[in-house]
Amino acid sequence: MIADLTEVYESSTSDIVKEKYASYGGRVLEAATFDGKLMAMPSTSNANIPTMLWVRKDWLDKLGLSEPKTVGDMEKILTEFVQKDPGGNGKGKTVGLVLAKSIGGLYGSLFQADNIFATYQSFPRQWLDKDGEVVYGSTTEETKQSLGLLADWYKKGLIDRQMAVRDSIESVIISGEAGAFFGPWWSADYPLNDAKRQNNDADWRPYIISKDGSGEVTAYTQNPAAEFYVVRKGFEHPELLPKLTSALNDKLVNEDLNYEPVVEFIKGGFDGGRPLGIMVNYNDATAQMYKDLKATVDGEKEYETLTLDDRTSYDKIVGYMKDPEKADANQWSGYMSRMVGAKLMAETKVNDVHPVFFGQTKSMKLKWTNLVKLEDEAFLKIVMGEEPLSYFDTFVDTWNRTGGSDITNEVTQAIMNK
Repeated sequence: MIADLTEVYESSTSDIVKEKYASYGGRVLEAATFDGKLMAMPSTSNANIPTMLWVRKDWLDKLGLSEPKTVGDMEKILTEFVQKDPGGNGKGKTVGLVLAKSIGGLYGSLFQADNIFATYQSFPRQWLDKDGEVVYGSTTEETKQSLGLLADWYKKGLIDRQMAVRDSIESVIISGEAGAFFGPWWSADYPLNDAKRQNNDADWRPYIISKDGSGEVTAYTQNPAAEFYVVRKGFEHPELLPKLTSALNDKLVNEDLNYEPVVEFIKGGFDGGRPLGIMVNYNDATAQMYKDLKATVDGEKEYETLTLDDRTSYDKIVGYMKDPEKADANQWSGYMSRMVGAKLMAETKVNDVHPVFFGQTKSMKLKWTNLVKLEDEAFLKIVMGEEPLSYFDTFVDTWNRTGGSDITNEVTQAIMNK
């Protein structure tokens, strides 16, 4: 039903778009290739790791604490926050670390404990190749060890006591009750922009937490192929797909920066700016964004050469740098996300772990929802102390018996057939 795009991709795709696809190490186009034939052009999902630990720096300063580098440093800081209440919230009301009920495994998301899991070489919710065998990351011994640490922290009162019933984690941060959370480089835009509006003295800063303090981290990658765009078999001009893709993701990005329909689309003026929703970016797009903005701030790059989005960010950054004390929340968040958070992304050494499967098998359609629910409930019970750490083995056994083992075999077969 769909056309083979192998030839028209080579003949009608711009060099820059090919370069963007290549930045994923071949993983994007491989996902759309069957029997040696390219059957689609994918939209890409660029890297959003490592996530980082966002901490109230003003609380650190008030208590005379050093900035965190290790998991041990983090535990010490959370202990001091909870016991000494530097925010003046009242006894027992300060939350050390806020976590989502899902706890881990949602790529590049807010309030996940993936940074902690990764120090144990644990990667929840990911299908992995472990010594030549396909395993589900939530069922490994390393994940059990990670949950043990989090359960210990919860028992000590370092993790939000109401994590299981908290309707809005953001509200705890905005109100000034929380001292730390895990989040991506853009966390200064949300939820910290609102926290800054509420309390201008709240000085949130991002840090990279590693096992040994070296600053080198391990993190799993996401599915690099977000969507697939195809051409009907027999269509007279299949080359239109790579040409449109190249126009949207090369010419209108690097040359015709002020092309009016695209400008209006980016600003949200109307939906007619793009004839095709395909988005292709470099895997390290965030790091490149930081480098471009830094070079412009330093006078090494012309403002007019920035993309439209980066021009908006640059204006906020310059506004903040002129007078940080009087900067508004938007200027602060623009600077903190793109000149501090994105800088950490650009400069942190990350050892990538690539999951081996992102699809859906036959048994997943029937059983996956219940298995995810089983996992979420088991992890939450262990962390909150409602079940002992040994309950993890019961969870793994139940997971395998109620469909997990069958799904693992199907994933293994799917990988072999690909």
